[in-house]
Amino acid sequence: MNHSALTAYARHAALAVLLSTLLPATRAAAQATGGAPRTLSLDDAFRLAEPASDDVRIAQNAVTRSKGQYYQTRATVLPQLTATANYQHQIQNQFAAISRRFAQPSAANAPPDTTQAAFNPISVLFGAQNQIVFGLQASQPLYVDGRFALASRVAKANEDATRFGLRTARAKLRYDIASAYFDALIADKLVQIAESSMVQVSRTLRQTTLQRQVGTVAEYDLLRSRVAVDAQRPLLIQATQSRDVATLILKQLLNLPLTAPITLSTPIQDADMDRALAASQLDSDVRPSAGSGGLPTTDVIAMPRLNPRDTIPTARTAVQQAQAALEVQKGALRNAELSRVPVLNLSSNYSRTAFQPNTTPIPRTLADFYPAWTVSLGFSVPIITSGRIKGDQMVARANVADAEARVHQGERAAALDVQLALRSLEQAQANWLASIGTEEQADKALRIAEVRYTNGISTQLELSDIRNLLIQSQASRLTAARDLQLARLRLTLLRDLPLGSGGGTSASAGGAASQGGGASAPQQGPSAGAPSGATSSSTGTSGRPE
Repeated sequence: MNHSALTAYARHAALAVLLSTLLPATRAAAQATGGAPRTLSLDDAFRLAEPASDDVRIAQNAVTRSKGQYYQTRATVLPQLTATANYQHQIQNQFAAISRRFAQPSAANAPPDTTQAAFNPISVLFGAQNQIVFGLQASQPLYVDGRFALASRVAKANEDATRFGLRTARAKLRYDIASAYFDALIADKLVQIAESSMVQVSRTLRQTTLQRQVGTVAEYDLLRSRVAVDAQRPLLIQATQSRDVATLILKQLLNLPLTAPITLSTPIQDADMDRALAASQLDSDVRPSAGSGGLPTTDVIAMPRLNPRDTIPTARTAVQQAQAALEVQKGALRNAELSRVPVLNLSSNYSRTAFQPNTTPIPRTLADFYPAWTVSLGFSVPIITSGRIKGDQMVARANVADAEARVHQGERAAALDVQLALRSLEQAQANWLASIGTEEQADKALRIAEVRYTNGISTQLELSDIRNLLIQSQASRLTAARDLQLARLRLTLLRDLPLGSGGGTSASAGGAASQGGGASAPQQGPSAGAPSGATSSSTGTSGRPE
């Protein structure tokens, strides 16, 4: 190895040591500011999610808005009664000035505008400086040709559509929370795997160093062991960073302080997905984990109880929401057709008015108020609208056609979505069953390989290969459990989930055999949500709905 290669190797090792020391210090500082770690189960996450979700809040506001629109629409065809009160003071009054100017003067030399005018009821009415009016206004449409029933039906359909949207938002939120919770849980397990791999390669380095001192191994084996240790440090740092990112995403979804430490207490296989439909109360009892490392040694993940009615396309919430939207558009078309129908309205105004001079601005008795009562019967019918009504009808018919197409499209997508969900569950179940026992066998093979290497029977390359297989089996088992639980949750929430949500493939967590014999930890991309290996992957359900 030349001098430049040794220099680059030394810089890489120094950088890895620096990062490995700074990252735990930063995490410790965050924990110090956040206090003791908060234990968070999956049920706790479900309970905290809805109050913190902006999407659910927006859906709830849509329901409230639809109720308000119902009252607005209904009010247009129901009786209206309005009470009014008005006080008016006139600083200058032209009627009073005219009455004084043309009144007969009492003295020959008196100015005309200052002459006291004779009493005149008209001057009292128009020349009063103060007017006080109390009134009641009432109106009632007499003939609207079914507009009242139409408005009620449209408003009810609009409210149903928003309620279906709220159910969809809640179901999608639960799926997102479970996916983020499992991502953070897997990321933490991957850190433990990377730390375990670091311990193993360090132990191999110590053994190789001793063997080199006694001359039983070549210098190449010692150099290979050192490179494996140095190469494992960045992988451990990357796994830790991925865990921190996944935890931050979960905290953000739950509206928890980003610097507050949390501890995830629900193992993947113990999550009860059958309780995900509960809107308010979720049972917090969690079964104890089986086996070591938070994963069971046997298949203990029960299959969900799928309601056969949920497989009917018309029973899906998204399809029902589209049908409700279709009813709204049909009502809009009918309302546009009724625009040519005459409307007959009855209205009535009742008022009492007091005309007071400045000497007595406040009326003393009820007799000072003069009554006025009118009743009106109005009739209106459009004659020439220059194509406005025709245009409204054309737009309404196009909206109805679009709504019908969306209903048909939703029914077809719902039928496909059911089959995809069932296939995803079968595939996830097969992957989970295939992963059972692989980790135990790989762990046993690693122990045997270590004994063989210590006794000089096997090579370091064989030991590194077995170690990489153990890492891949551990990561694959974690991802298989995650994919199976998300597939179960998708079936549990199938009726209310958006169409096409959760259907796809996700790369499984897996380790790649590193160049030079070092064991690599599984890597996780912050944007992917689920950990992915460099060379090994398994197909399962996707982690997040679109």
